[in-house]
Amino acid sequence: MGEEYLVYPDRIKQFIAFLMNLILIVVCCGFIYMKAVPVWMKFFLGIMIIFMAVMEGKAIRQMRKGKVLYRLDQKGITDYTNPDEVVFLKWTEVEKIETVVNNTSLQIGIMGIKVSENKERMGEILKRNLSVNGNMAFYQIVIDGFQFRKKTFHEIIDQCRYYAIKYHPSVVITESKDPFLKR
Repeated sequence: MGEEYLVYPDRIKQFIAFLMNLILIVVCCGFIYMKAVPVWMKFFLGIMIIFMAVMEGKAIRQMRKGKVLYRLDQKGITDYTNPDEVVFLKWTEVEKIETVVNNTSLQIGIMGIKVSENKERMGEILKRNLSVNGNMAFYQIVIDGFQFRKKTFHEIIDQCRYYAIKYHPSVVITESKDPFLKR
C-alpha cells in the first residue's frame, strides 16, 4: 500500500451513464418524428432532449476533468467534492469509519471531531453551539458506493482501513453487510 491514495470518479460508470443518456436522446428523437404522436407530446419530448443534451455536456466535462474526489495519505483524509469548502481531517481527528447500507448501495462514513476553523460563514446558533462544545465541530465525509463499481469501492474501504489502523489505531471501524446488496 502506498503513502498516498487518490480517489477519482469511476470513468466506466460515467461512460455507462453517458451511453444510457445518449440512447434516451435517440429514442426521444425517434418519437418526435412519428406522425401518431400528439403535438404536446412532441413539445415535451423536445424539452426532454434539450435537458438530456445539457446533462450530456456536463458529463463530458466531468469525464475530461478527472479531478480528485478524495485523498488519503499519512496526514489524513481530504474531501475535494465541494470545491468551495474542502474538508481535511487528520487521522488523529477521525473517530469512526463505518460502512452503512443505503437504499441501493453502501456508503463509507468517516466521522471526525476538530476545532472549527471557518467561523465567519456560520450562523449565530451554530456559533453559540460551538462555544458550548469547546469550539469543537463534528465533520462527516461520506463516500457513496453508487458512484463506484464494486471492486473500486471495496478498494477504497480497504485503503481507509489501512490508513486508519496505521496512523490512528484507536479509530473505530465498523462494517455493515446487507445480504440483499451482495456487497
